[in-house]
Amino acid sequence: THCVRFSSDSNAVVLSLRSLGILLRLNLPSVSKFARSLGPSILDHITSSHAASNTQSDLVQSCFRSLTLLISHKKFSGRGQNGHEQICGTLPLSSEQMQALLSLLHSAVRESDHHNATFGLIKAILNKKYMSSEFYDLMDIVQNLSVQSMKETIRLQSSQIFLQYLIDYPMGSQRLERHLQQAILNCEYEYEGGRLSAIELVASIISKFPPQILEERSQLFFLPLVLRLVNDDSQKCKDAVSGAIASLLKRSSTDTVQSLYEYIKRWSVASGPDSLPMQKASAQLFGLFVDSRPDYIRGGSTGALLVASIADTLQDKSLDWELAYFNLTCVEKISNQLQSLLPDSHHIWPMLVTLLKHPHPPVMQVSSRIIYCKLSTLDASKLLDSGSFVASNP
Repeated sequence: THCVRFSSDSNAVVLSLRSLGILLRLNLPSVSKFARSLGPSILDHITSSHAASNTQSDLVQSCFRSLTLLISHKKFSGRGQNGHEQICGTLPLSSEQMQALLSLLHSAVRESDHHNATFGLIKAILNKKYMSSEFYDLMDIVQNLSVQSMKETIRLQSSQIFLQYLIDYPMGSQRLERHLQQAILNCEYEYEGGRLSAIELVASIISKFPPQILEERSQLFFLPLVLRLVNDDSQKCKDAVSGAIASLLKRSSTDTVQSLYEYIKRWSVASGPDSLPMQKASAQLFGLFVDSRPDYIRGGSTGALLVASIADTLQDKSLDWELAYFNLTCVEKISNQLQSLLPDSHHIWPMLVTLLKHPHPPVMQVSSRIIYCKLSTLDASKLLDSGSFVASNP
């Protein structure tokens, strides 16, 4: 501690901080005694003219690690006034010093290398729920970094920190709404890597937010995700969007699922020159409903009406091949999970046989898989009997 406080030799200070790093991991009673002098001394080294211009130097990174251990120490587990974490009545840094530290983190987090120490310190402050306007501003930078960084590891770490901030950190409803809207907007980012990171963050929010908050904002998530499912050029992003929508459906109440299903039904019967994208989206979403909420599809007449609607669509000989493919994929999911909706006598089976000679291979393949799965469940000795599935669907 004495060396950190009074030495001007950066190498000596770095070695001293590394030694302190070992001791700070222990629950030593002397931490309380030296914290108030050690914390400001570490901050002084960071704010020195040479160090402040290079936040990625060994000295600054060592200071960040030491402050992380100091703030995270068990001796700092109390809560004081105005939400500030305290030890014997105060933080190891004063409010003014914390503001200076957060300002330094604003610039340090934008650097492209050696983020571990920087992110570690941000997590320590986040865990303590230290409230200040500077920290809110820092989280805005982290959210942008989760999408705009060129490094996948930095995008991942930023997303994890921002997710924890959304879930645990005190904030008003307006601020939360603004963050969620920005998270959705980030799903339209220009580059695939950042866009995928944004979609995965939204999926994590959907899977971890309290059900009540999620219910209130189901349409905020659902409609933009559907647009990405339709318009995104990246298959990785589309798969991630499908997973996010499936998670939303699984965590939503039956009433919410019903309201979202009504949207899809209207899209499926859309007409006009611009209706094809909506019909394709509805076909894909029907499949997601079957996968994620088979209980809802099974209930009442929903499933029977869905199969009838798909059969009517497949009767159109001039049907767009992609629309046919998405509808057949939905039929395949129904066949695997809700076999009672596709009895042997259903008129959709002859259509599937006809589609085996479709000119587009994807349509042929999915039709073949559906029929193969059906035949594999039948008794081979009775296939040619009168009234059997094969006899009625030659």
